[in-house]
Amino acid sequence: MSHAAVEWGRRQHPGDPVAKNVLVALCEHHNGKTGQCNPRVVTICHDTDYSDRAVRKALRTLEELGLVRIEPGHKAGNSYQICGDFNRHAVPDNSEPERNLTGTSTDLCGTSCRSYAAPRAGPTIEPELEPERTVVRERARANGSAKKLSTHEAVKTALLAALSKERAEAVIEHRIAIQKKLTPYAARLLAAQFSLAPIVCGLSPDEAADAMIEHGWRGFNPDWINNARDRDKARQGQRSRNIGESFAADYREAKRKGMLS
Repeated sequence: MSHAAVEWGRRQHPGDPVAKNVLVALCEHHNGKTGQCNPRVVTICHDTDYSDRAVRKALRTLEELGLVRIEPGHKAGNSYQICGDFNRHAVPDNSEPERNLTGTSTDLCGTSCRSYAAPRAGPTIEPELEPERTVVRERARANGSAKKLSTHEAVKTALLAALSKERAEAVIEHRIAIQKKLTPYAARLLAAQFSLAPIVCGLSPDEAADAMIEHGWRGFNPDWINNARDRDKARQGQRSRNIGESFAADYREAKRKGMLS
């Protein structure tokens, strides 16, 4: 994964949240050394929790905006070229950076992380780390605070941005039960949809999570709640019409037989 590509993708504004998330997912599969980016559509669907149709539409949008160039493949799938300038300061591995008068290498920004001895200067002496900073690093390594979060903890942390602890655990267990485990990235997208629920459909984030679990959904979209309500209203209206038509038919039949004056 190229961190520079991911940061570049997050700064883009294609005008469509689905296209934005698909672009970030592509950047996460970008190889910073080789420039290769060859994820399958099914892989992007798994990372973003979007349908195949939504992902393909987002890819077309990104290509039209000039953010991505798609090179169609055959059995191996498509190849994607990220059209960003995040590697413009990179120095090729097989070339030596220029040196300035002090002997340090320079790139387009004028500075570099590595230093080289000047032709007529003495050896470069690296400055020693400050004692306090060294002590802090050693303590961090000792107590394990520098370790990365596990996948489960990362997923839970992402969901807690919108849900209570109880609902976050329930959503994780629900996804495990349907054999669709959440990734940290998918959990962040899901938490964003839960946060939109009060505005779009009038449910709290926890109520939205309950609705997702009750309906057996693998994801959540506030519009799904509104669509379900519309379907319920349509069924109720149809049921009322059927009762009215049945009553009218019985009335006409009784009148025809002379049971009514």
